[in-house]
Amino acid sequence: MASSPPNVACVWGANGISGTAMIDILIEQPRNEWSKIICISRRPTQLDVEDDRIYFISIDILTASVDEIVTELSKAGGETITHVYHYTYIEKKDENELDEINKLLFQKALDVTVKIAGKQIKCVSLQTGYKV
Repeated sequence: MASSPPNVACVWGANGISGTAMIDILIEQPRNEWSKIICISRRPTQLDVEDDRIYFISIDILTASVDEIVTELSKAGGETITHVYHYTYIEKKDENELDEINKLLFQKALDVTVKIAGKQIKCVSLQTGYKV
């Protein structure tokens, strides 16, 4: 029986509390389970970990086009992504604006993921709770 290739994680919102917690969990896993961890955040890396599986992309997904984000992900081997963890969030005082901006963030992440990795994706995880 052939073993499946290692998983590749893509963590959107990698500098936030939830994103960094997920990265900590992923780097504790063996390399034969997670071969790469692609981290995406608007700000440059704030991670306090050293692991050669981490590839960090600093890009503002609100202003960048889907194609621009796909280009950056392709530099990281984004076509091999198998698992997507979505933690991006922008706080707004107005409830409607909060809803619209965060829907846009999630939709763009989904559009990028489908375009670059398509049927390769095994799992998409959206953090529940207040962010939903």
